Parts: sequence; structure tokens; C-alpha cells
Amino acid sequence: MPPGWLGRWYAEPMQPGQARILLGRASYRMHRWRRCGHHCVTGRLQILVAHYWMGVGTPQDYDMAVHAAFRNRRAAALAELVYGQLLLSRKLASAFDHLDAGFLLAAPVMTAGDYLDVRRRHDLLRRIELGNVPSPALGLADLMVEAAVISRLEGRLPQQFRHDPSDTSG
Repeated sequence: MPPGWLGRWYAEPMQPGQARILLGRASYRMHRWRRCGHHCVTGRLQILVAHYWMGVGTPQDYDMAVHAAFRNRRAAALAELVYGQLLLSRKLASAFDHLDAGFLLAAPVMTAGDYLDVRRRHDLLRRIELGNVPSPALGLADLMVEAAVISRLEGRLPQQFRHDPSDTSG
């Protein structure tokens, strides 16, 4: 895996037609690799992403991606990060379980720039309220804007009023 892969965002929403094209490419890639007797982590991750955006994703897609990556720390980290990003794009509660696991695996092998970018991104995105019901999908730019607005609003909330009975002037 080339440097920089662990710092990218892979969960930009896509239309079902785009997801079907990605699925076709992933299936072709998987077929080529299987003939050589190899696991194809990239193909498994593309299938995971395609199925997610087609609305047919299952926990088995995630399990298969993780299984394909089990021998490679970078690939395992990427599988966790991608799945966490997909969940976060729909504001689902377990997103940070996967993002944190992926970051923990990735941190020792990330470039310094990727490490800082992902750390800052995750710190800001934690401001978004997550739940158990999927929200409409948002891309990274929209999620970052929402998180930044929440962060600014939290910083500007008025302090709780404290009444001081000895203060007769205000």
C-alpha cells in the first residue's frame, strides 16, 4: 500500500449506478487475484463500499474485508477506517469504534502528515451526534462543516447565569 492511503477518505456517497460500476471493477479485480491464489484486500474493500452505497451491505462484507486483511497491519487498519467512514457518513453510532480501531492499527505505519490529518479530522468529527438510525449520507466536506459549526456553537454558548445575592447593581 503506497504512503497516503491510510489518510484518505473513502466514504464519499455515491449513487447506486456508480456503486454498481465499482462493484464490477472490484469483482474483476477479485477474479484476477483469485486465479493467482492471493487475497485481494482492495477488491474486498471496494465490494464493501459498493454494497454499502447500493443499500445491500451486510456485516459479512465487513467480515470478509477484515479477513482478507488479517495478515497485513496496513490493510487491517484500512478495512477498519473505511468501514468507520461509511458508518460516519450516515451518522451511525458505532462509527468511532471502527475509526478508533483503525487509527490504533494505522498510527505506527502512517506518515506523519497522514497521522496529523486523520487525528485532527477524527477529533473534529467527534462533535457530530451519532445515533442508531441512519441519516442521509454526507460526504467528508459536509461532515467537516457540520462538525465545525457545532464546535463553534459549543464555544459560544453563554455561561450559566450565577446569581449573586450580594450584587445589587446587576
